[in-house]
Amino acid sequence: DSLGNEEWREVYGWSGTQNDGLVSIDQAANGDFFMSGSRFVTSGNGDRWLQRVEPTGELIWRVSWGGPQSEGATQMCLLQNGDPLISGGSGFPGSTMMKPYLATCDQGDGSIIWEQEYGPITFSTLFFAGKEVPNGDLIACGVCYYGGDQQGLLLRTTSEGDSIWMRSYFYQDTLMQDGTGRFYDVLPTED
Repeated sequence: DSLGNEEWREVYGWSGTQNDGLVSIDQAANGDFFMSGSRFVTSGNGDRWLQRVEPTGELIWRVSWGGPQSEGATQMCLLQNGDPLISGGSGFPGSTMMKPYLATCDQGDGSIIWEQEYGPITFSTLFFAGKEVPNGDLIACGVCYYGGDQQGLLLRTTSEGDSIWMRSYFYQDTLMQDGTGRFYDVLPTED
């Protein structure tokens, strides 16, 4: 509650999976919670995981998709229309090679409205967060290894996931010529 007292506690997971983890949560206008993460059936076989629960923690629905490739940790935020925006990465069996990934899902049942991978396949390249821009476009941030060095990654798309631009950034100055980059969050502003 507003004083920090616990109101309820739930443990969520999938039976028969090797490792489950929810890493992101957002609250809908009606008080329901959307949560996202990953579930691994085996060490190299991961799925994205999205669920909706009532304000009391009671499960309404849950879905998983992906595999047989290893998936990056799935982050989520709610768009203005209430649908979840999923950010993460798509991996490939037995490797650390990935592509950044975005999707939107239907708030009513978790079904995929659209999903898209971006850029070339490279080492551990994925999105850590995505947000909606005031005009309805989307912006996502993360990390890439284009050219071998770790760089912060930004992508702007239309509301349907069509790429407008994608850029990578790293830091260097007169004291640091081997700087790297990694963006964990992005905040759109009115302009």
